[in-house]
Amino acid sequence: MGDRASRRYAEALFQLAQETGQLDWLEQELEALVQITAGAPELRRLLDHPEVPRERKFGLLDRVLAGAVSPVLLSLLKLLVERGRQQALGAIAADFGALADAARGLLRVQVTSAVRLSEEQLERLTKVLSHLTGKRIALESEVDPEVLAGAQVRIGDRVIDGSARTRLERLRANLREVGRQRR
Repeated sequence: MGDRASRRYAEALFQLAQETGQLDWLEQELEALVQITAGAPELRRLLDHPEVPRERKFGLLDRVLAGAVSPVLLSLLKLLVERGRQQALGAIAADFGALADAARGLLRVQVTSAVRLSEEQLERLTKVLSHLTGKRIALESEVDPEVLAGAQVRIGDRVIDGSARTRLERLRANLREVGRQRR
C-alpha cells in the first residue's frame, strides 16, 4: 500500500465513486490506467522528466489517454503530474482497491502451500476464514516448494504461518538456544 498522501488521493477518489455509484467501473478504469502507464515506459520517462514543461506533459496525456480513460482519471493523473506524484498511481490504485473491497465486505487472502491445494481444501479454507472474519473471502492460491509442507496464509499485513519450513526453523533456533544454555 501507499503512503499517507496516496491514501488521501485514494480516499477522495473512493468518495467520488461512492457518491456517483460508479465504484466498480472506476476501480476497473483505475486498474486500466495503471496498466496503460506501466506498459508505456517512454510516457513515464517524459512525465518524470523535470525539464519537460507541465503544459507539454498535459498535452501528451490528453493525446495518449483521451478516450482511453475517463475525464475523472485523466484529471487525477494531471493533478499527480502537477504535484510530482505520478509514481504514486499504483499505490493509489492499491489503496482504492482496498477501500472498495472493504465497502463490499470482501477480504483478499493469499495462501501459499508446497503443493497445489485441491478445490475441496480451498473451499474449506475459504469457509473457515469467512466464518472467522465475518467477511466474504477472495482466496488466491500459490505453490512454493520452499514451504515444504503445510501452508502460509496472508491476510493483509498479517501472516498465519503453518508451514513445515517455519516450524523447522523455530525448532532449530530452540535447539541452538538450549545448546547455548548448557555451555
